[in-house]
This record gives sequence, structure tokens and C-alpha cells, in this order.
Amino acid sequence: MNRVYCTLFDSYYLPRGVMMLRSLVRLGNFNDRIYVFCFDEHTYDVLKELKIDKVFPLSINEFETDELKKIKPTRTKGEYCWTCTAQTILYVIEKLGENECTYLDADLYFYQNPSILIPREHSESVLITEHRYTKRYDQTKTSGRFCVQFVTFKKEAQAMKLLNEWAVQCLEWCYARVEDGKFGDQKYLDLWPNKGPWVKISNHPGAGMAPWNIQQYLSHQLDPVFFHFHGIQWYENELFFLGPYKLASWVRKDFYNHYLKEWKITALELNKNFNTPITKAAKPKNSLKFYVKRLFYRQNFVDAESL
Repeated sequence: MNRVYCTLFDSYYLPRGVMMLRSLVRLGNFNDRIYVFCFDEHTYDVLKELKIDKVFPLSINEFETDELKKIKPTRTKGEYCWTCTAQTILYVIEKLGENECTYLDADLYFYQNPSILIPREHSESVLITEHRYTKRYDQTKTSGRFCVQFVTFKKEAQAMKLLNEWAVQCLEWCYARVEDGKFGDQKYLDLWPNKGPWVKISNHPGAGMAPWNIQQYLSHQLDPVFFHFHGIQWYENELFFLGPYKLASWVRKDFYNHYLKEWKITALELNKNFNTPITKAAKPKNSLKFYVKRLFYRQNFVDAESL
């Protein structure tokens, strides 16, 4: 069965977004469609030139409503992207006439065709994925049980009602802080399973492998569908920081090293061909603090020159 996906990102995420798209296209079905909501014109222009198979770029000028434009100055760039998540799914279904849509975060990378996760039963019209936090990294109370990384809605009455409710909620409140049981666009999902059995929670162990749950896996038991490469920083001094999570050597080798190498290659490709800036995080001004960070998380720093 052919599937419909959407994602959103700007120039800052462009190399990672391209990597995600290419990984999905390699594994997807022949007539899959992937709509990319480009949050700046450079991203739109580059994707139009790249002509990635099955990928359809959409300009922010085409998508952005007056209501979104009014809200935009009141939110950070990240908060505004969260605000737009439900809106992009709605746009694909209502404006582009698709019968379903699965939203994807731009920092995912696929190892299997994700269509195996999407419900085929008529009684299941929404799919969500859990964080599945390792106990020491449990952020359920603040960030929510579910992760807005891979969310499917089908064009069915109950699902569309929920999608519209979520869109309105995010327009009214979507900030990077915990407040009255809310956090960004994500904590709203905690209540969805109560809606009924038509909201399916993925039980596939390879859906949503991430730095906050990879400690629960053994290398010989892997069946990855996608990995969520959240929170990686590429510093100006050519060091990648993988984040504050404990990552076994096989995780760094089997997942991160390949991802970082492809990120570097893709960033250089886009810079050479389209003058896309290679955006890196500034090295912290407090050199002592950075030194302590490198010492404490020394295994989670990777020299880009070594890739």
C-alpha cells in the first residue's frame, strides 16, 4: 500500500531533512508521496533543484495562513514549528486531497519501510508512538508519554475531529515550557488513547529508537524502523556532541557514526552546489564549563575530521 507523509524544516535543518527524505525514499513504496513544508525560500529552492523522487516541496508562502502569521512573532522558531505540526497534516488532507498523512520529524533516519507501522485496520485511524524512556531518563511528566515524531491521521470523521482539536490547541498554546499539564505540541497526545481503540499506539520495538531509550536494547535484538537523532550539536571547533545520554559503543558505531558521516557529506554537498550555510553551534564562551562537559561526556564527543 502506498503512503503519504509530510515533514517541515528550514535551512538550518536542511542537510538532516535531506538525509531523512533520502533514507525514506530508498525504502518506500513506488507511489509514496512526501510533502515537505519549507520554512524558508532557500529550502524550497534547493528541494526543487534536487528533485528527490516522491518528494513534493511546498513554499511557506503557500501554506502560511493569516492566523499563523499573526501568531508567529509570539513564538520562538522551534515553538512555531511545533505550532504548525497539526496544520501541515490538515493541509495535506484538506487542501491536497489525500486520504491519510503521517507527520515525520526532520531528524529521523529510516532503516525499514515505515509503512509497516501505519494501521491497515479500518477501526484504527490514528497512530502514535511512545517515548519509551529508559528509567533514568524518564521525562514523561514534563515532555509526555508520546513523541510527536511519527503521527498518522486517516481521513475519517473521528480522526479528523481529533486533528482539528489538536490544531486549535496548538494555535492557542504551544510553548517550550511546562504549564498546566502542557508542553509544546506534545503533552496533548497523552489524552488521545482515552478517545477510543481507534487511536493505535505502536507496539513495534523498532519504532522510535532514540537516545533516551536505546539503553533498553541489545545489539543482537535490533529490528530498527527508524532512529530519532535528537539533540546532536555540531560545534564550530568540528566536534559533534551526541547529547547527555549514555550510549554504548555499539550504538555509537552502528547508528551515530554513520549518521554523522552522512550529515557531514550532505552538508558539504549542499554548501558546494547551493551555497547552503553549514550551520554549527558556537563553542560555549565558558571554556572551563565546556572542558568539564567534554570530560564528563567524553564518549559522546566525536571529531568531525575523523569521519
